[in-house]
Amino acid sequence: MSKPSVSDLKKTIAKDITREGKFLPNDFQERVKARFYRRLEEQSHRIDRESVFESEELMTEMAGTPRVMKWIQDPRFTRWFLDEEYTRDSIMSLQNKAISTINGILDDEGTYASDKLKAARMLLELGEQFPNKKEIRFIDDTLNNMSENEVSDEAKKIRAKLAQLGK
Repeated sequence: MSKPSVSDLKKTIAKDITREGKFLPNDFQERVKARFYRRLEEQSHRIDRESVFESEELMTEMAGTPRVMKWIQDPRFTRWFLDEEYTRDSIMSLQNKAISTINGILDDEGTYASDKLKAARMLLELGEQFPNKKEIRFIDDTLNNMSENEVSDEAKKIRAKLAQLGK
């Protein structure tokens, strides 16, 4: 008996997943969905959301491919495609997985202290408890070198000059 190829294994996995009623999108379908919802958001001022799903022409235009009309006939694809929260849910799932991994690192007695500190920092960053410091940079380098009070004083001077010009 020969060893199964990678493509055979992928097909077997895809069949198992589809038997469970889940849809496994390919990369192109993922991009089509992203394009569709981006365009739908960009055109929200001129296109009624509901009308897009009722019009083959609008669906094709927003998706950027006529293939979407063939795919939409598969109820599993349709469920996946219409689920706007899919990406957010996936991100939250991955965050939970990351938190579990970090907890495992923190709980493992064999982990070096420095690695535990790194894991703790990652956990705090995930929880937005340890935000990255953001620096404000001005176009004018002289302002970048001033203290906050000096910048405030400079702004007051500029406002005064503008007020005089407005008279």
